[in-house]
Formats: sequence, structure tokens, C-alpha cells
Amino acid sequence: MLILKELLRSFKVARYQVVFTFLSYFIGLSLIFLSYLTFRLSNHLEEELLSRFSFVVFLEDGLKKDEAVEVYNNIKKLEIVDQASFIDRDSVLKNLSAQANENFEAFLDGNPIPYSVSASLKKEAAGNYTKDDLNKVISSVKNTGEIVFDQDMLRTILLNLSKVKITVYTLSVILFFITLYLVYATTLLILKNRADEFETMKLVGANITKIKLPFIILNSVLGIAATLLLTYLFSYLAVIISPSAGFNTETILNTKELLAGGIAYSIITSALISLYALRQLNIKFTLN
Repeated sequence: MLILKELLRSFKVARYQVVFTFLSYFIGLSLIFLSYLTFRLSNHLEEELLSRFSFVVFLEDGLKKDEAVEVYNNIKKLEIVDQASFIDRDSVLKNLSAQANENFEAFLDGNPIPYSVSASLKKEAAGNYTKDDLNKVISSVKNTGEIVFDQDMLRTILLNLSKVKITVYTLSVILFFITLYLVYATTLLILKNRADEFETMKLVGANITKIKLPFIILNSVLGIAATLLLTYLFSYLAVIISPSAGFNTETILNTKELLAGGIAYSIITSALISLYALRQLNIKFTLN
């Protein structure tokens, strides 16, 4: 009860500083949340792009169908291959004839279309292997011919996404310390306004917990309030924006992660900041 009274007193004496502390948490956490969402979005885009990496292998001419199927099975066994499908040249020729409404088999000297294999890459291979590396691995299979990749643009996008993620990491660290400083400066200002009062409390033998705990609780409450408000706002915006952008809301926004991270951040930073600010004012103590 005494701690609660001291907490309310701190709020009444420095209500403007308290509002500024809330705004500091709100602005800092909103920037950190934006970095978090950017990171999740870039991860989602990367996963989508990696799942689209594929190639076509044209097999050597003159192979019989059973030999071509054997090559297909060998390609399917490669560690870099996720899924593969065999493309029968006779079926391809029939489809072309049907689409063109022409009987190509009647005037072509044999079937000029080679057997081929269409395959998709495993995500780790698509992200880590160069085009030359992939060519080398696939060409190690006997009776393979030309290999066709049409993924240069995807690779460029992936490279840019990697740069974005590095930038987001760096920005998150910077924003973390900026938020810490904003809350610390505000807390220190509140403490300075009540420094004489605290010294008097110490002289009359007041338990030091009554001095330090209200500020820890106050900053924690303000940080948690900012977290709850931001989580609601981001969830609301995600519900509106995600459908038009073609994303699933849960893909780019995990409310449990936002709440857990924001609350943990608020409690830990408020404790560290409050204790450090008290020491800066030489209001030192030992744990009672």
C-alpha cells in the first residue's frame, strides 16, 4: 500500500515527465516493432522466392525412354533437388500437335524434342549455391545436356533482401539504445525533481525499497501500456493492409511475440534504467 501511494505521488508530482516517458516508450517501441515487421516480411518474401527456384535439364539425344527415366531418377536423388518431374518427349510432341492443330509426326523425321527433367531446388541450395555450382552438381549426372535456369532476377532480389535484413538488424540495435536513453533521461529528470525529498526520506530511515520500487513499477506500467496500444494498432493495420498486399496476417505479424517481447523489454529496461538513474543521483542502497 505504501509503495502504491508513493507510485501515485510520483505520477502526480511529475505527470508531464510521466507522459513524456510513455511517449518515449511508445516511439521507441513503435520503431522497434516496425523493424521486427520488416524483418518478418523480408523472411517471408525470401521463403517465397526460394520456393520458386527451379531448372530444366535437357537430356542427351538418342536416349531410350528407360535410359531417360534412369537419368531422371538420378537427378531426383541429388541433394540439391527438392522435387522433380519427368517430361516425356512423345507427350510434348502430341501436345504441340494438338495445340497447333497440325500432325507434326506426319512430316517430321522422328521426334526432335529431347527428353527433359523439370526440378525445383531445396531452399538451402537455392540460397547458397551459385549458378556455376548448380551446373557442376547437375552435370555430374551422366547423359545430362543443357541446363536452363531462369532465376537471375530472383537471385538479385534475394541479394537485396539480405542487405535489407542487415540494415534492419543494425537499425534495431540503434533504436534499442535510443529508446533506453529517452526513458533514462526522463526518469533522471523525475528523480532530480524529487532528489531533496528522497534524501529526507533516507535521513529519517525510510526503507530504500520505497524509493526505488515505485519508479521500476511506474516505468514498467508505462512500457507495458505502450506495448498493448502498439500491438492493437499494428494488428488493426495488418488486418487492413495484408489482404490487399496478398499476405496472410499471421505471416507478418505474431501478436504473441510482440506482446511478450514488448512486456519483457519494458520490465527489464525499466528496472535497469531506474536503478542506474538512482545511482547517478548518488541515491545508493543495498538490497534489504
